[in-house]
Amino acid sequence: MSDNVALSEKRSELEAVLHSREFLRSPALAKLLEYLCDKTFSGHTQEIKEFSIATEVFGRDTDFGEKRDSLVRVEVHRLRRKLESLYEREGAYHPLRIVIRPGTYEPDFERVFDSPGGPARQATAPEASLMEILPAAQPAPAERGPDVSRQPTPAAGPPHP
Repeated sequence: MSDNVALSEKRSELEAVLHSREFLRSPALAKLLEYLCDKTFSGHTQEIKEFSIATEVFGRDTDFGEKRDSLVRVEVHRLRRKLESLYEREGAYHPLRIVIRPGTYEPDFERVFDSPGGPARQATAPEASLMEILPAAQPAPAERGPDVSRQPTPAAGPPHP
């Protein structure tokens, strides 16, 4: 999906994500995301392996065993959830989304809007969830005027002269 997204746009989205409140409060996840994206940007996706993430991002020793230690799998799962949370709130109107699909550690960049604030190419979960949460805008009771639905209707008949 990220084939039609320019590298400069990908870098811009990564910077926006790293400077978001969600990721400023989670430096370990920010470091992980930056590592994954940097490897992708430089064309070294074949180096994105559980072992290299454990040693290069989390400082594990070279005797790290993927079978015994689930650190990387757990942290990438947390990263996926953090990205989802970001795009449901603060990043809801970002033109791109960074997605790490289950079964892979390689980030993908999905275009959601043609341009910042532009029309959506596809319906997004954040928009749907906001519509379910927020009631339709209604004027305050004082601004509505009299409630005519509760007033009796005049009896039908000929008009009075």
